[in-house]
Amino acid sequence: MNTIETVVFDLDTTICLNTQSDDEIHRELFEQVAMEPPFTVAEVRSVDPANLPTTTSDRAFYENLYRAATENLTDSQYRNLAEATVEIVDETDVVFRDGTHETLQYIREQYDDLGLLTYGNPKTQRAKLDRLGITDVFDATVVCGPQTDIAGKPDAEAFQTVLAELGSSPETSIYIGDNLQGDIGGANNVGMYSAWVPEEEPPADPQPEPTYALTSPTDLREIL
Repeated sequence: MNTIETVVFDLDTTICLNTQSDDEIHRELFEQVAMEPPFTVAEVRSVDPANLPTTTSDRAFYENLYRAATENLTDSQYRNLAEATVEIVDETDVVFRDGTHETLQYIREQYDDLGLLTYGNPKTQRAKLDRLGITDVFDATVVCGPQTDIAGKPDAEAFQTVLAELGSSPETSIYIGDNLQGDIGGANNVGMYSAWVPEEEPPADPQPEPTYALTSPTDLREIL
């Protein structure tokens, strides 16, 4: 792939994973609020954050997430679940996804332009980078979403912003992420190459279709 001059990464679930499992959070959540779970972990995972209403707080995000997962709760129950989730989840308690740290170091050595485009709360996302020790690895770091002044993925503004900060063109850039709609769809729409690295077993015919569908971040060495 000698046409690639710029590499841009997603952060969550691409580079790092939260040490709290979804199952653990789910179990602790409903123990804390003392109610039978009205939705499963799989139903929550099936909700695409890109399709949720714009919010400016983690509590509001979780409330919208649970409203998308089930329509069978009262307003106060949605609020209680969201508030309990904020108490339980430590968003900054992250570790590298297997093989990603070494792969990131390899790519840093191979490419002059390395960027990060991540969705979320700027303070939280930068705390994750600090914990991982990779704050200074990237030439440009862009945080997008409703808690910033940059539209969230898959909006073209997010991708165009990080490319502009890097001084790169989409035709010679690749975006690496785990989310089909937000990461791959957004990159494809602005004309970037895309590499999909899902954490879980991928479908046989992913849509939107990534330029590269990989089983692990370590496979990036085969295309970059």
